[in-house]
Amino acid sequence: MLEKSRAKLKFLYYKLILDRESPARIARGVAIGVFMSLSPLLGLHTIIIVILAFLFRGSKTAGILGSFICNPLTIPVILFVDYEVGIYVCKLFNMSYSQMLLSDFKHFDLLEQGLEIFIPAMIGSVILGAVLSVPAYYLSKKYFTRIFNDRKHLS
Repeated sequence: MLEKSRAKLKFLYYKLILDRESPARIARGVAIGVFMSLSPLLGLHTIIIVILAFLFRGSKTAGILGSFICNPLTIPVILFVDYEVGIYVCKLFNMSYSQMLLSDFKHFDLLEQGLEIFIPAMIGSVILGAVLSVPAYYLSKKYFTRIFNDRKHLS
């Protein structure tokens, strides 16, 4: 399984290099991928990344490459940190998300428990995604600018 992931990463990286997209477009894709990989919407990451990359004119390939931050080894850590950040923010602003959103679902204990975890995780993921996608954008733009400039000098 690890070998398949490594091979897919390598394939996507070389595809980015050969596609000759601009470093800014690649960087937008990477930032979108990093942002979405931190969300608790497991199973929807790729679909949302492709849609957002289209809307923001980012590289779809780079977005998928950036989403590899979320993998079977990191999912538990990401979800835990998302949840903790979300809880902290809710407490910081005295937000009562459970009373606000769950008033219509009083008879559905399972749904209530799921939303009690999902909502703070979503809030935390938006904050963490915003914080981490900015450096991902600038670092990947700098990296791919250097790669493409080096390639021009070699030809």
